[in-house]
Amino acid sequence: MSKIELHTSVEETVECQGFPSITLKKVNLGKNNFWTPLRTVFLRSEIPHDIRKRILELRTKETLFEANRVIYKDIHYSSIKNAIAENDNKRIKNILKVNEKMAKKKISSVFSFSDFPQKKLENSFEDFLDTIYSFSEILFVPHIRYSKSSKTAVKYDAKQFCKYVDYAVNILNEKNNKPLFVPFDLDYPQYVRNEILSHCAKMGYTNIWVDCKGKGFDNRNTIRKMRSFWRSAKKIFDKNSKSLLIYQTNVRKIPRGVFGEDTIPPSDFLGIFDYGDFVGAPFKGIIGYFEDPEIWKKRGYTSKEDYERDLFRRNSSIFNITSYYYTPPDLVNFENNRLEWLKKAILETSKKCRYKAVLASYSINGLVTLCEANQIKREIMGEGRIIDYIKSKEFFKNEGVSLLDELLKYQKVGKSEVKTKSLFDFF
Repeated sequence: MSKIELHTSVEETVECQGFPSITLKKVNLGKNNFWTPLRTVFLRSEIPHDIRKRILELRTKETLFEANRVIYKDIHYSSIKNAIAENDNKRIKNILKVNEKMAKKKISSVFSFSDFPQKKLENSFEDFLDTIYSFSEILFVPHIRYSKSSKTAVKYDAKQFCKYVDYAVNILNEKNNKPLFVPFDLDYPQYVRNEILSHCAKMGYTNIWVDCKGKGFDNRNTIRKMRSFWRSAKKIFDKNSKSLLIYQTNVRKIPRGVFGEDTIPPSDFLGIFDYGDFVGAPFKGIIGYFEDPEIWKKRGYTSKEDYERDLFRRNSSIFNITSYYYTPPDLVNFENNRLEWLKKAILETSKKCRYKAVLASYSINGLVTLCEANQIKREIMGEGRIIDYIKSKEFFKNEGVSLLDELLKYQKVGKSEVKTKSLFDFF
């Protein structure tokens, strides 16, 4: 197998004093240049057209868009096979959750499967990869979720997975000029993790996208797994570790069990502090194959309407830069008129379309947290450190204290080189 050209490069790095998991990287991604860490913006065709149009009108040169999907039902696999077999453009775009106008933007399709897709899709798999190629700015080899027991994942060994990755990379790499990322699962046992990372190092796969599978960084286990992944990767890649680019996605936006609160702990944004060069679109996680019709009673609500109201307020909550909490949209006030319009559009969405309004909130949070990521980079470029800035946030003063301690473990010694850069907001 010939050497893979990933079409990326890390041109410059600046380490943050006192925060061991943050390194600013000047990255060339194909024809795009970014300073990481970077927050991407969720974008799917299910978002109402007028809201999607307003999102795309914002100055978004500093970011990427992502449309993510998890395929785990037989009906999903059959739908992909049939659409490709019939060469049905409309159905194919519906599977990718994109359209022609969105495809002209810096959007990428990120897929996770519950089983080996070449087995489930058979002869349609290579055509499916060609479809991903056509509609993606960055190429993400589809992931196969790992688990010993889940119905939406499968247990496999490292050799099986590496063989699959090489096969998919070869197809995507043919006459390719786009950045290419290979997948990784946070739930691998240690020996599987290290064998897969060793294969990635051997093959030169320095761009890795981590499927967080609906887990959040408000969870110490996620931080621990991400830390172990990064430490192992750095040892295994050795001198090439400076070229590693880590893209985290499918991170839970907020904790699942919070209802009726006006301040909701963050989850996905914390990935910026935990070895993520890119933090992709959020994912609510797979609860089951169907919703329990009596769930509102089990949650202690007196009516289904009250439960659905609090569920919507939680799921459509918006990141508060001042406090680092998520806040229900009816309590958020933006100084920016365009964001204020988007928030109002979410609140005015009819009940039967609330799922689409929640997806729109994902996009708004991507824009808001991108703005905050830029502010963090400015703090580092100017002062070399961000600990005083982060500690001032209400979340890290309260329930986030222990999480901050976890993120601050193994502090770097010495002073990093600080260079003044112009990192500007897109608003």
